[in-house]
Amino acid sequence: MFSKIKKLFSDSIFYVLGNTAGKIVGFLLIPLYTRYLTPADYGILSLCSLFGSFLFIFLNLGMSSAIFKNYFKAETPEGKNLVLSTSGFIMLLISLPVMGIIIVNSAGISRLLLGSPVYANAVIIVSLTGVFSQLAKIPFSCLRAQGESKKYAVLTLSDTGFTLLLTIFLVVAFKKGFWGILISQCLAGLLVCLILIPWILRDVPFRFSLTEAKSLLRFGVPLIFSGIGGIILTLSDRYMLKMYSTLDQVGIYSLGYRFGEILWFLAWAFQLAWPQFVFSNEKSPNANELYSKTSTYFFAIMSFVCLSLSILAREIIILATTPKFLEAYRVIPIIALSQLFYGLFNVVAVGVYLKSKTSYFSTAVGIAALLNVGLNFLWIPSFGMMGAAYATLLAYIFQFIMIVVLSMKLYPVRYEFGRIIKLIAISLALYLAGVLINIEAISVAIAYKCMLILLFPVLLWLSGFFAAQEKARLYRLWEFCRIS
Repeated sequence: MFSKIKKLFSDSIFYVLGNTAGKIVGFLLIPLYTRYLTPADYGILSLCSLFGSFLFIFLNLGMSSAIFKNYFKAETPEGKNLVLSTSGFIMLLISLPVMGIIIVNSAGISRLLLGSPVYANAVIIVSLTGVFSQLAKIPFSCLRAQGESKKYAVLTLSDTGFTLLLTIFLVVAFKKGFWGILISQCLAGLLVCLILIPWILRDVPFRFSLTEAKSLLRFGVPLIFSGIGGIILTLSDRYMLKMYSTLDQVGIYSLGYRFGEILWFLAWAFQLAWPQFVFSNEKSPNANELYSKTSTYFFAIMSFVCLSLSILAREIIILATTPKFLEAYRVIPIIALSQLFYGLFNVVAVGVYLKSKTSYFSTAVGIAALLNVGLNFLWIPSFGMMGAAYATLLAYIFQFIMIVVLSMKLYPVRYEFGRIIKLIAISLALYLAGVLINIEAISVAIAYKCMLILLFPVLLWLSGFFAAQEKARLYRLWEFCRIS
């Protein structure tokens, strides 16, 4: 059992490297960006990201998840290749006409999104980036389905490196501002397609099956609605902040959100490996225990990262940015906790995956999105970006509760609630110890808060969180690291 869980987390580590490398580089470049970009520039980038995310949901048609359901269901290599090639046909057929429509209406979209038609070219660039990313999904999905997490990480890291160099070149050397960031992302997406698509065509015959297409769309299309709800839940606050405030406020909030969503990228990377893990272990005699223990371990990791970000939020912003962005630290703990619930939302949806009830995702996410929009309308005019942050948190909690109830009816997982309660209690106690004591000297504050963070695993050990078998494995790992 532990070998399977180890494989899941090792794959997730490579997916983390591949999918969060760009964001990690982005964080490293924040001191640079905050000197070359204004808060308003950050606001424009955030709203362009909102549009790009909506576009991706429509172009993808839920194929990212549907591929795995059908891939593992196919019994022959030919059948598995047919799943990949058919999904490629579907993505291509939807991407080209949608791109044409966007180009024709780019000025109108710019006016609706950013309040002015002058950003029409930005809309086109973001759209092209979305199309390139969409077309690259097939080779990347092929690598994920085959368990080639290392190759996946190498390719995505290479893409990130190219984007990084091009971004620095355009933003610093040519002082192109947010335009340089958008252009570099687009060119990097084009390069990935030019490299990977010929490779997948060499190994996977490009064939189309109407039967396979119907099966893929039957599973994937309901995910469009949950995806739209997810985007509304994740990014609509930026748009509504623009309505009731300024682009500067949007930019400051977006920067704080960017740090808080570190947990989102961890959750997303884990989710890339999770469907494969769920489906491949469905018939295992200890499947229920596998799902339960994995959920506990995932919650422990996410809690540790959430605690670290929340305690050090102010110090992170002071060290990473300029004073004009200082207020961004206030939203980091709230957004981090929101993303923790987002990660748990996907992990506890075992029954939804196994029973192919993807419409349940749409139900949970859709209702949560409506709740989020309603709370934003109520709270943003009075509380500004803090109202947006708390609206996001409550919506994610509600979404999590809904999917737990729906999924448990389909496949009851025996979760380890006793251990989960210990995790919550220890995390809360350490967080309060970190924020209720105000230390002005930043070096002393960092030292004190890092000490609290390091207490997290110690308190878990002392509280009896770890079982005897887990302690033995951790001890062997410690001995190995010490000897090495």
